[in-house]
Amino acid sequence: PETGCEAEAIGHEPGAVLEGLQVANLVPRDAVNEYLLEVNDNFQLDCGGRVRVTLTAPEGAAQRLTVLDGSNEVGEAISADRSPATVTVDEPNCFSDDGTTLIVRVAWVGSDRTAAPYELEASGSF
Repeated sequence: PETGCEAEAIGHEPGAVLEGLQVANLVPRDAVNEYLLEVNDNFQLDCGGRVRVTLTAPEGAAQRLTVLDGSNEVGEAISADRSPATVTVDEPNCFSDDGTTLIVRVAWVGSDRTAAPYELEASGSF
């Protein structure tokens, strides 16, 4: 119980690609899960491309969602007690190919821990 090492990790493997809805947990207690999010650049007449990543932390705990483009953080949000938190990333350029692979990170906030799963979902394109 001190480290969470007795709990079984579910739903996440290193280097996992985030597509649609992902259900996983953060164990042991100092775990950080990272996903690769492949973002396509579709033609947008109004340059309104947008990617949304939403995290819903398990009840009784808080988790941080961080989205990075390379080593640059492009957004962060905190979800607690099943209340969703969303990071929105707007298309960076209008007239060039913005296709990229973002890094999506889920980590603990505070001291409360649980082996219950979180939900992570991505949608949109540039």
